[in-house]
Amino acid sequence: MSRYRKNGPAFQTGSTPKLTLVVILAISFIAIVIVIARMALHNVQQKIQADAVDALQTVLQTTQDFINIASIELASICDRLIQLAEDFELDGILKLVAELENSK
Repeated sequence: MSRYRKNGPAFQTGSTPKLTLVVILAISFIAIVIVIARMALHNVQQKIQADAVDALQTVLQTTQDFINIASIELASICDRLIQLAEDFELDGILKLVAELENSK
């Protein structure tokens, strides 16, 4: 009876160079997969950061636009109040207050 089978796995047939080659290839494949995965994750991270910056810039621009519109409207209301106070029209002031309460 032969000590090694002819058609058995490499570790049973005594073919350690083949087994070593298979292990090296497997480790190399895993290393390549890890490198590609890291590159892909880095690209995804950069894309997410760019999208977040764009979103924050949009929020900032929208907020600035709102503040500008609100300040213009507030200036208009202040001008009307000043004019009414100068004219001392109590009815006009009460009407303005009613308009402001209804617009909320």
